[in-house]
Amino acid sequence: MLEAEQQQEQSPNDVNILCLWAPFEQIPDRLLAFMISVFLLQTKFRPQLMADPDKLKLGGEERIITAHFSDLAKFSTISEHLGSPEDLVALLNRYLAPLTNTILDHRGTLDKYEGDAIIAFYGAPLEVPDHAELAVKGGLEEQAICLAMEAELMKEDILPPGLGFVTRIGLNTGKAVVGNMGSENALNYTMMGDTVNLAARLEGANKFFGTTYMIGAN
Repeated sequence: MLEAEQQQEQSPNDVNILCLWAPFEQIPDRLLAFMISVFLLQTKFRPQLMADPDKLKLGGEERIITAHFSDLAKFSTISEHLGSPEDLVALLNRYLAPLTNTILDHRGTLDKYEGDAIIAFYGAPLEVPDHAELAVKGGLEEQAICLAMEAELMKEDILPPGLGFVTRIGLNTGKAVVGNMGSENALNYTMMGDTVNLAARLEGANKFFGTTYMIGAN
């Protein structure tokens, strides 16, 4: 028998969690697709996916998406300034939460976190015709959030003067493979391909050029 417990959060921007205890092979494909949508997709997408779970295709498919990579400039220096690992985790959560909500508000899909890095994409699993424009607007809002946070952190004496609190962003639009990838026991709805790799390189190139926002030519 399949048991499920769904934990609802108060904020409409938060991602809800569906916990299931059952052998993987006993979970129907359509339910599995819905499970992954619960884990990874913004709440506003869920009714559409419930109506047509095949939109969240098992395996991979080629789509036109906008890939998003961001990280916090001078994160190592900021980490060294903080007094404890608990302080670092608190700051990371304070940073990641509003930026993630901004991505979701602009109809993006969170892929994963890697430390202070946020990896996301726009245009899948549901088609969003203006995903490139939404990605650009979302990135600008992310940077505005960080600017406001910098003033707050300096006022609270968490951030030393002159260090800054800036997120560097790389965006690129083009063909990529998106889908559920991994093993039969651990799946991740993610993206891969040259478009994705270039977005990651653009984000990294910000440090070399002294910029904070790079967008691919497409």
